[in-house]
Amino acid sequence: MLRREFLIKGKITERKRLLREVTGLGAPAAAARGKGKAARRRRSKREGFLLADALIAAAVIFAGLGTLVNTMPQLTVLATKQRVQLDIDFYAQSKQEELLATSYDQILPSDSGDFTSLLGSNAPAVAAGYTWSYTSKEVIPGIMKEVVLSVTYNSGAVTVNSPDLTFYVVDFDNVV
Repeated sequence: MLRREFLIKGKITERKRLLREVTGLGAPAAAARGKGKAARRRRSKREGFLLADALIAAAVIFAGLGTLVNTMPQLTVLATKQRVQLDIDFYAQSKQEELLATSYDQILPSDSGDFTSLLGSNAPAVAAGYTWSYTSKEVIPGIMKEVVLSVTYNSGAVTVNSPDLTFYVVDFDNVV
């Protein structure tokens, strides 16, 4: 699991409007929740977490990598208000091997890296040969970031490049 905390402050009406357009949180969704700022404020934090989970997980699952070959990774992204959790499951010889947790903060400062070197002695053997790279940009300043992640597998005899996985990091504290 790769994690990153995004602590973003400030509420701007235009940003909220743009985010509703991007995520589909339009008038029907607002009406279902109740009208006005007071109604939005009454929503519990748990509802906010569930909303973030549903929006981001759904968007990413449909745009996910899938398994290209037996040894390529399958990536799934889940999100909450304050963090993105990226689970990378490796498949080898019909046996699922899960890459152990590492901090999202350790991943993002570099342009690319090797899973084994990042995880050290905790890395499963199947992680050897996998490298990743990413790009990140703000879609809506202060609220939404787009991250594009690529994974490459190199066994020495063959190299397989994954399609890009795009997911979004949203600070829902600035939306409600």
